[in-house]
Amino acid sequence: MPKIYVVDDSVSVRKAIERMLAPQGLQVSSFSSGREALTRIAAATPDLVICDLVLPDVDGFEICREVREMAGVATVPLLLISGIVDDEMRQQAVALGCGEILKKPFSGEELVARVAGLLAAPPLPPAPAAVLPYPPSPALRELLSRLEAVDGFRFALLASSSRQVLESIGDLPLGGDGAAAELAPLMTVAADAASQLGAGQLGGAILEGDNGTLLARQVEPGTTLVLGLHAAASLGKARFYLTRVQRALRERWRPGPALP
Repeated sequence: MPKIYVVDDSVSVRKAIERMLAPQGLQVSSFSSGREALTRIAAATPDLVICDLVLPDVDGFEICREVREMAGVATVPLLLISGIVDDEMRQQAVALGCGEILKKPFSGEELVARVAGLLAAPPLPPAPAAVLPYPPSPALRELLSRLEAVDGFRFALLASSSRQVLESIGDLPLGGDGAAAELAPLMTVAADAASQLGAGQLGGAILEGDNGTLLARQVEPGTTLVLGLHAAASLGKARFYLTRVQRALRERWRPGPALP
């Protein structure tokens, strides 16, 4: 009996998928967190993993990446599910060796057909080494440096959904690069929530604290531009400059191996 792992923080989604797949003679096990699922995948290889793109701890792309690096498990097929699906997300999934994304909401017939196709497919070849969507370069630093014109500028950085700081400039506090990089997976969660609640595509986010303000813009799915300010007095100008740099990043670089 084929063994299917379902990873989703929604109880209703997990139960719905189990109801769709159990009558097909499939053994379904469910997990509410990505880390728990990764531990079980490493210990007992499933025949297929169905994973939500947005999870509270690690996102679906990170799970794909880690599974592809696991000895003896790297060829397990993965099916991502998400409320937002576009061409850029599909490209990122393919680059990580996870070429299937199913858009929510989906019918039982759609899910069963995808699962049947993945279970019948030949094993995947080993995934190539991961390619950074925006490799560090003088040109990347030059783009970020444009944000220094904003009053109260403190720092700027580009972070990936796996909490990796790809490039940064300015006065980062001790350990601040990792803390600010947490905004990348949070932006993915916020974008999915905005879509589900009918707010459309997420434009950005602002976090205000006692010691400053953070502004974030999603450049590509899983890649976030973060601007740190000492104060929130110049938010209008900050948002204007952040939008210009976001647009420049999108125009100059695209995710994937074909990089300048």
